[in-house]
Amino acid sequence: MSIFKMKKVFIQILAALAIGLLSVAQLAAQANLSVQGTLQNFNGTAVDNGQYDITFKLYTTDVGGTAIWSEVQTVPIVGGVYSVLLGAVNPLTVAFDQPYFLGLTIPGGPEHTPRARLTSSPYAISVIGQDNKFPSTGIVKMGAVATGTDITTATAYTVAADDHVIYLDHTANQNITLPAASAANAGRHLMLVNKAAVAKTLTASNYVDLAGATSTTIPATGVIELQSDGSVWRQTGGYVQPAASAEKAYVSAKGAAVNLPTGGNSNSALGWTEITDSGNNFASNTFVAPRTGLYHVNGAVLSTGGGATTSITYVSVYVTGNCHAGAINQRLGSEQAATNSTLGCDFNGEIYMQAGETFSLSIFVGGGFPYPQVLHTTESFSYLTIKEW
Repeated sequence: MSIFKMKKVFIQILAALAIGLLSVAQLAAQANLSVQGTLQNFNGTAVDNGQYDITFKLYTTDVGGTAIWSEVQTVPIVGGVYSVLLGAVNPLTVAFDQPYFLGLTIPGGPEHTPRARLTSSPYAISVIGQDNKFPSTGIVKMGAVATGTDITTATAYTVAADDHVIYLDHTANQNITLPAASAANAGRHLMLVNKAAVAKTLTASNYVDLAGATSTTIPATGVIELQSDGSVWRQTGGYVQPAASAEKAYVSAKGAAVNLPTGGNSNSALGWTEITDSGNNFASNTFVAPRTGLYHVNGAVLSTGGGATTSITYVSVYVTGNCHAGAINQRLGSEQAATNSTLGCDFNGEIYMQAGETFSLSIFVGGGFPYPQVLHTTESFSYLTIKEW
């Protein structure tokens, strides 16, 4: 904040310099620089409301020198506050490619000192260039492409001294050799961009990843950013494409004929014909948990007799196996009747399993049956579903 006395009036410049940019077609001739400030009497009170002629000038030095641009504006003051758009009278044609200083003068007095240095915002005007390159005065476009970028499809590639960003664009593995992480390369940055869906390998070199482990892998469709600390390459950032979510286990099956031993009570493994098995987790009446979690089992069985003298009084379905809590023998459902040659049983339950643990299903039939019992093979009567939650 700077103040000068002039006829009991001084100027206070607020630290608020910004750019008002117009349409693209008008940019070169009509870029504006917004300036706000206050005019106050010597005792600190605001000057009277009214119109004040103020001269604005830009210099390349903070003292002395010749103005490179100037204009006079009649500025309305209300409550001591003013706001102007420089360039509204005389277009701003300076390049804004070096520091500039703003001087203000009220008629009859000297130029306000010290001059106010323009901060970074006004220099955005420099992207408007006659030769279309930064900095200058005209329509904006890209200049030369930056060096240090390489795209390679070679199966083996050694990072060059001037490489910065390397795109790995081979559909199979590429063996990449990094430069030595020596004192000469201390502070050097590299970015390795793997464009393929297969991981790439560092040969005769490695880096310390974000977890602190030594790695030689550039992940599939991933990016790693490295920096040498003078002795090793260290990962400073990057991106790894998230793995696709694994499909949850789902099994559906219908009953397969099972001959039960004749006479007395019996406990036998059930038989199934698979309809759906999304993860190939079920075979020969045994389910293998692909992941740790909760699994829901439900279904129905129908036990039929082999003759008129068959007597079935009790049917139960059990799940048996070895899970995290040890051996299990959990009854999922049961039905009983006085004397019947056909008896069905609905069953359902939930089992918590760790990855790799197994279970199977068995049926217990109680009663006297002189002929083999057969599990019904019609899906509407005997079925099984296993769902991973």
